[in-house]
Amino acid sequence: MAKIYIEDIKLSAIRNKLFGSLSDKKQVNIFDAIVLSSGDYLPIQKMIDGKFDVYGGGGTTAKKHNEFNVAVETFGIGRVGARCGCVFKIKPKSWVTDNALYANKIDESFDIEFLIHFLNFKNLNQYANTAAQPVISLKRISGITIPKIDLKLQNEIVAILNNIENGIIQIDNDKYGISQTLNFISSKEELTTELTRQQDLVKQLRQSFLREAMQGKILSESELAGLKDEQDYETGEQLLERIKTEKEKIAKAKNPANPKIKKILIPTIKEEEIPFDIPENWVWCRLGEIGELKRGKSKHRPRDDKQLFENGTYPFIQTGDVSKAKNNNDLITTVNNYYSEFGLKQSEIQKKGTLCITIAANIAECGFLNFDACVPDSIVCFSSIHKAIEKYTYYYLKIVKEELERFAPATAQKNINLGILNSFPIPLPPLPEQNRIVKKLEELMKLCDDLQASIQASKEQNEMLLQGALRDALRAKPKEYKVNKGFSIAAEE
Repeated sequence: MAKIYIEDIKLSAIRNKLFGSLSDKKQVNIFDAIVLSSGDYLPIQKMIDGKFDVYGGGGTTAKKHNEFNVAVETFGIGRVGARCGCVFKIKPKSWVTDNALYANKIDESFDIEFLIHFLNFKNLNQYANTAAQPVISLKRISGITIPKIDLKLQNEIVAILNNIENGIIQIDNDKYGISQTLNFISSKEELTTELTRQQDLVKQLRQSFLREAMQGKILSESELAGLKDEQDYETGEQLLERIKTEKEKIAKAKNPANPKIKKILIPTIKEEEIPFDIPENWVWCRLGEIGELKRGKSKHRPRDDKQLFENGTYPFIQTGDVSKAKNNNDLITTVNNYYSEFGLKQSEIQKKGTLCITIAANIAECGFLNFDACVPDSIVCFSSIHKAIEKYTYYYLKIVKEELERFAPATAQKNINLGILNSFPIPLPPLPEQNRIVKKLEELMKLCDDLQASIQASKEQNEMLLQGALRDALRAKPKEYKVNKGFSIAAEE
């Protein structure tokens, strides 16, 4: 949670406590304490760059003018816009536009900063009309009353509030009993910080599990010993050769008339490319060697060619749908749009369970299709001879995502090509180990998911408590329907 948000809660809460304690003091009408005037119209085209600050409906602006219309220090109230009702100090020799009101006369028995804090406590925004462009009028705030207390007490209250506003928590004599409120808010702030730290630790834990798995360190000696007793246990190198053979068989079966497999130029792994050591019965290879990477066909998007999607029935996913899979047990369950029969001719159906990898926008996001669907050319589909290899590859891509992102050019539309994926190094364990690694990672990722959900629930509960403190601090006071200065509140604008 942003520090500024916590400090705002503290300031609002203490304003509520201090000014709430003054409810039994003598009250005077706002217009007995101050005289408010509207600022002057100043369109951009008539603003001449100068040395005098310009104030508007939200307080000070970044603009300067060569003239001023307010000569002395005073305060203003936002009159128009989303921030109408905010109260702010105005420096001497400034220009106040007609989007704000300003005090051109203040009873000398009132301190300017006391009035600013008090009127912010009153939440003047509640008096704005409900139109598209909120506006506060003199009539609407004419029922407000201000406690009439001596200047010494005003200055004491201002000093406390200014300290809190500046992040200084120093209470020498807590006669107002504000320590308890501050301690409550601070404890919630500390809890939020700790919960955020725990979320970061869970993220690190996920990556640690994944790294250990891909380095052959996640299975115990007893687990490995049990695996080696399985029949037809082959090394990673032997598995790689079997995959290549199976790929050739599949290619021949798909096209008996032309049985030659399409050769993809995949260079041999060099020693300097190997990022870490792996067990002796594993082998380093390239992603394109252990399966088939197939890029989606469609270059079209719903916004570009409506004919492809009008009255469509075939699910069409995009990169954003793949990105959401990490929040849904690695499954792609959302659909961006639907292809028509005409659109389907521009693409092809990918089967449920296919591993999808994004190569544009959010690079190397992964997920498994939860239904048959078509994909665009910004998504690559990966398939291999065994589902365990596909799931193992999915987990590996999670830890090399940042490395793959570095291949993307520094352009507005980040992307990588199919060649980068095909040639990307990957450690290949024997298939029985892959099966066990995948199963163990699923258990560990579920553990991390449960931890993450528990921490998030605690954060949300803590946020609700903080929001409750803020609501108490900003609790709207009953409108004071007091007819004064000739205004009839019954006929509010």
